Amino acid sequence: PPPPPPPPSSSPLSSSPAFPIANCSLLALLPITPQMNILTASLRRSHAPAPLRYQRPCVAQSKVTRRAEHSEARQAYFEKMRLGDRVIRASTPKIRIAVINNTLATETARTKHGLSEFTTRLLGPAMAGASILASTMKGEERVSLTWAGKGQLETVYAEAIRTGEVRGYVSDAAYALPVGTPLNYGLGGGSLTVSEILYGKKTPYNSVVEMSGNVSADLEHFYNQVEAVPTRVELDTIILGGTIAWSGGYVLQALPQPGVLPGELRQEFAKEVARVGALPSVYNMLMDSGKSLADIVEVLAGESVPAANTQTQPLQFYCRCTKAQFVKQIAMLPPADYDAFKKMHLNHDDDSAIKCQFCSENYMLTESEFGEIEDFKVNGGEE
Repeated sequence: PPPPPPPPSSSPLSSSPAFPIANCSLLALLPITPQMNILTASLRRSHAPAPLRYQRPCVAQSKVTRRAEHSEARQAYFEKMRLGDRVIRASTPKIRIAVINNTLATETARTKHGLSEFTTRLLGPAMAGASILASTMKGEERVSLTWAGKGQLETVYAEAIRTGEVRGYVSDAAYALPVGTPLNYGLGGGSLTVSEILYGKKTPYNSVVEMSGNVSADLEHFYNQVEAVPTRVELDTIILGGTIAWSGGYVLQALPQPGVLPGELRQEFAKEVARVGALPSVYNMLMDSGKSLADIVEVLAGESVPAANTQTQPLQFYCRCTKAQFVKQIAMLPPADYDAFKKMHLNHDDDSAIKCQFCSENYMLTESEFGEIEDFKVNGGEE
């Protein structure tokens, strides 16, 4: 028989979407036909729980959120890599380049030592110069730079290891001069000593040159006089509003050319120096142009540099001092000096403070630790 007409609009099926199918007597009286199967299935679907696909917009939204967070993390990571402390060395057939950013290391040194703006502008480039020199060494070979001045500042010291560790200090950390005062006013005349501690050598290899007190000029003088390599050094620490905005720079060196005399080599290198001098500063390229150190290397080189011709070394301010090292030195004091030091130290006398000169870390010994030192001395220096 033909199917019956659809129920009127006043039917409970249309007025109440939650009407239970099992209790629908009207459907139970109708004959089973293909049309009825379709209707029953449609009604069951309308009262069934929403399938999982209707939740996809929420899942998609969470994916968008996760992608945004991941993108922000990636941007922060690459920004850290762009501005992170590191030295990159590269070479072309004509020149050798080293570009450095040591902003965080300089900020760490400033915080640890309580440096003034003036002494920060001295120690930052000094540590940068030491890191660049150490980047040419092997393993844990290290180099130290000591400016011994005749002015108000007696010493500026920086030491770096090939592995990327660097540390340093200024004899008078709080020494200050008006903003804009040339750096050489602090140290005055004097000497720069470059000490290289190399594998297989019992004593450091020392080189001493006359210095002006300007870190970049003094290092350039060292390269030209001692290593006899035409060199341009531009290192600086920029402080804006009392905050270190950036610290670093570059070293540019000429490479020997077959059949080119030293005089001609210097003339060719002078052209490279003039070309690089016309470029924006490394600071401006980093901050304004958004370039990375690797990009800046190619800008300074004036050409694309293959990856095989570059080396990158991360840097950090790090000091290997430990309390145990100071305890051994204290144990070697003569008895009278040891007793006087112990008494003053336990009374927290400022003259007996144990302070690392390189990182300004303070160490305090307890009475029990002094007892261990005395037991060590009684036993003849045996643990």
